[in-house]
Amino acid sequence: MGPLNLCQSCKRRRYEDSCVVPMPAICEAFPKGIPDEILVNQADHRNRYPGDHGLIFVLAAGDEDLYQAWENLWASRHGPDPYPLRPTNETQACRDVNDYRDGRIDL
Repeated sequence: MGPLNLCQSCKRRRYEDSCVVPMPAICEAFPKGIPDEILVNQADHRNRYPGDHGLIFVLAAGDEDLYQAWENLWASRHGPDPYPLRPTNETQACRDVNDYRDGRIDL
């Protein structure tokens, strides 16, 4: 899939049998193809993105180190995350992160 990106540590990522090379990057949120802005780290899909059907990043079990590597890369390009919460527990944790960032809840 190319350089390190958030999708590589996401539980929603899908690998389809395909004769297309390179294999298209797809997931539950983007079954027709993950947008380039997410794949090249110009958009952070820990937050909503147009067309994602309300489905955002969910950390896959066992991929914590890969996620940390991505987070370090993101911080080197975009600055430190002002909300250093770690989505670790399915969609509820991701909703909590977004609700906190949007000011709807105080953790």
